[in-house]
Amino acid sequence: MTLFVINCIICYNYLHLSDHLSRPTDRDERRKFIQRLSKLSVLTHHHINFNGIYDFVDGIDLAVFPFGLPGIESLEL
Repeated sequence: MTLFVINCIICYNYLHLSDHLSRPTDRDERRKFIQRLSKLSVLTHHHINFNGIYDFVDGIDLAVFPFGLPGIESLEL
């Protein structure tokens, strides 16, 4: 794997985990999630299909972004 692909996977994983953490939950639920996070690694890539075919000819619609950036930006732990 190239360094660029690895960095993209790490970025995606951080965004995914941060998005989940920024969603409103009670304090106990957030504490449990943070405890689970301590056992995870953002370097994992099992959820990425490296044998797939990805077609970006038509471009990527940046308006349809799967993560809630305002919630991530305002996240306080």
